Amino acid sequence: MDLIETIKLSKEKVVKIIDFASKLEFEKKEFLSLLLNQTLAMNFNAPSTRTQISFHASIAELGGSSYFIDPKTMHSEDLSDFVKVLKSYCCAYGVRLPNPGDIIDTKTGKKIWKYGDSEKYFSEIDNVEDHLPIISLRHDDGHPCQGLYELKTYKEALGLNNYAELKGKRLLITWTKGNKVKPWSPTLETLKIASKFGMKITICNPKEFSLDRGIIDNCKLAASVNGGELIETTEFNDSFNDQDIVYGRNWVSSEFIDTFSSTHSFLDGLGLNALKEIRTKEIEKMRFSIKKYNNRTVSVENMILTNNARFINPMPFEKNLEATEDVWNNMSLQDELLKNKLYIQKAILAFIADKL
Repeated sequence: MDLIETIKLSKEKVVKIIDFASKLEFEKKEFLSLLLNQTLAMNFNAPSTRTQISFHASIAELGGSSYFIDPKTMHSEDLSDFVKVLKSYCCAYGVRLPNPGDIIDTKTGKKIWKYGDSEKYFSEIDNVEDHLPIISLRHDDGHPCQGLYELKTYKEALGLNNYAELKGKRLLITWTKGNKVKPWSPTLETLKIASKFGMKITICNPKEFSLDRGIIDNCKLAASVNGGELIETTEFNDSFNDQDIVYGRNWVSSEFIDTFSSTHSFLDGLGLNALKEIRTKEIEKMRFSIKKYNNRTVSVENMILTNNARFINPMPFEKNLEATEDVWNNMSLQDELLKNKLYIQKAILAFIADKL
């Protein structure tokens, strides 16, 4: 049983995973041997702090162990053969795929990761008969672990009795200033999971930092079907009115993603220096956007307009760019999110091992 896309899970399964996470939280001693002598293989093709540490802790607290695969030490071989090898020794394979635009083969500069390659990667694994369970630790347009622990945190922070009561609760997803070229995936995951549970979502971003149009349209339909709605705006200050949760994050431009799309074959002919130049220009664009969109830092004044909302950011967080220090220290759900991350990831391991 894999966990790659939360949109492919029924709401009942999502709730089952999160409810089991709560059980693990309050009955920790009962599950110390749940995955005894099991090994989780993890492959991080992009930097990770929280996901890497928390998954290591998660399986250790269930009686198992983890093995971190260093991509630089691996032979270049067929993915299906690699997955067969993993099954011989491990209970599951957690993989964080590269960000679009990342150069995989630095010797040639030719092999780069494109937006859309994640689907191909997981499809190739799916074609391997009886493969071991796969967990996405983040891919092009999703981060299922994050979506689940955000949902648990929303329910607790809003004082709800169950997850059905998330229907109609208001969530603002807003683009903010930032220096770094951050991927879309965490933001798109937040959008997907919130629409599945019928939240009233507002997406606020400048035109040049718009998100995947197809996913937005699908989530707009999903939100409507589940009793919510999804609206889009560019008006930053007005978007905070009456919100229950505020998600503020900087993300990469739509032009950058389009450039590194799997539909563009011209990238294969570019050398290492040319590829680096594209990324350098995106960094320059980010720095320019700080001046162009000077007001797009979530402030206490913005938060006062909400319905006593709490602030979230998937981290790494850029203080006084994505939000002010006062918002981060006094109005964020950071501690709650970090706590829930551990229990959700334990529940995910139990889910893919068919232990729920």
